Amino acid sequence: MINWLIILLILFLIFIIPFPIKIYFMYNMDELIIKILWKTYKFTPKDLTKRQRDTVNKAEKSTKKSLNIRKFTFKQIKYILQNLKNNTLKPSINMSIELTYGVDDAALTGILYGIIYNIYSYLQYYTYSCFKVKDMKLNLYPEFNKKIIDAKVNSIIYINLVKIIYIFIIIFKGIHSANKDSNNCVTKINNI
Repeated sequence: MINWLIILLILFLIFIIPFPIKIYFMYNMDELIIKILWKTYKFTPKDLTKRQRDTVNKAEKSTKKSLNIRKFTFKQIKYILQNLKNNTLKPSINMSIELTYGVDDAALTGILYGIIYNIYSYLQYYTYSCFKVKDMKLNLYPEFNKKIIDAKVNSIIYINLVKIIYIFIIIFKGIHSANKDSNNCVTKINNI
């Protein structure tokens, strides 16, 4: 009896206590490094030989044929984002972005500076609508008259199983309401 109570208590704590998921991306000209939790993945184009690329291409073709991937319509994505925006159980996130970039032309580097800050405002909007943002930083370092790209994204997402389940319910609800709305539009058109 006590064993069952301990197991139930542990399951209850797993559902309620948030656990952090650390994600780190780094791209430096030819190398992409992705760290998720304790696992590190490195991707460089020089490491892949022609034979390995052919193997990857064959695997991609076979998975595309074997998997029936569901494509979302614009209306479904709109409903899902609206429901996520109104969600009270949002996961928390800390995000830090560092970007060092440059092109050969100093004027073009300055124009890119403005474009990147515009894109960042859209990123902020969608991040704030889907997450409770604790901290979000963007550090831009333009290098004039140099050709360089160095990007680092470091984020920590705090989530628990209750929030995961609730988000899946919201996604299915958004898909269902979008399908229901599109079916109503079709019947209205047919009735005219």
